[in-house]
Amino acid sequence: MVCAVHCLLVGVALSLLSVLGLGFLGSRPAELIFFGLAITIGAFAIYAGYQHHRSTKPALLYVAGIGLVAVSHFVIGSHDHAAAQENLLTTILSVAGGLSLVMFHVVNTKLSRACHGGCHCPHHEGRDMGDGTER
Repeated sequence: MVCAVHCLLVGVALSLLSVLGLGFLGSRPAELIFFGLAITIGAFAIYAGYQHHRSTKPALLYVAGIGLVAVSHFVIGSHDHAAAQENLLTTILSVAGGLSLVMFHVVNTKLSRACHGGCHCPHHEGRDMGDGTER
């Protein structure tokens, strides 16, 4: 059922894009640009999060997610959405990659928030906090 709704929405969206003069957004070069942007933004999120919590767990989730999406879409997936729908492996890898990316954001956010105010992370121990106190 989810596949049917997804394919319907993708078909309608791509049709509307071309009517609105934005059909290029459904092209292969645009997909590569968006994928590159996702990698760049994710790398900044990993870096910023790591500066706060010093955990590599979010980075591992991110790499796994991006890797699964890349393999499902660019390696084994077809650019033809009707053909890709029939490939169960592509669907499984895409969903697993998407869930991994969601978990990356959740874990990165939780670790970063836990590190603000009262953080007892090892990298903050003995650090001057700028207000005359040390952690």
